[in-house]
Amino acid sequence: MEENNTTVNTEYEPHPDAKYGIEQTKDVIKLVVELGQAIEKSLQDGKFDASDLRYFMQPIMSLPEAYRDMEQVPEEIEDLDRSEVEKLVQYTNEILNLENQDLEDLMKEALNVGYAIYIFSLKLRDILNKE
Repeated sequence: MEENNTTVNTEYEPHPDAKYGIEQTKDVIKLVVELGQAIEKSLQDGKFDASDLRYFMQPIMSLPEAYRDMEQVPEEIEDLDRSEVEKLVQYTNEILNLENQDLEDLMKEALNVGYAIYIFSLKLRDILNKE
């Protein structure tokens, strides 16, 4: 397997020949934000038990969409223009039920976390398939 970088290049330069959208990128942001929210909710009482599993249902339901065609995310990111970045930030605000927060850094972190999990799962699959 070729070596993969576990961070996504999030330097946004307009591309006049843009050919990718942002749908797969939005799916990854949604998954990671929902997972972060589930972790936060589950730890609010200072302990984690079976009753906290309910918070993880939504991220689990988002997994198939987020990981279908995940390999397109770096291409979508490379192809981003400023208006798409603004749409992704707005989307992040919507998921978190916030208004007009500057969440660009959080959005970048969500993409990096999601992509790192994806790369990990590919490497794990390769190791398991060798046995």
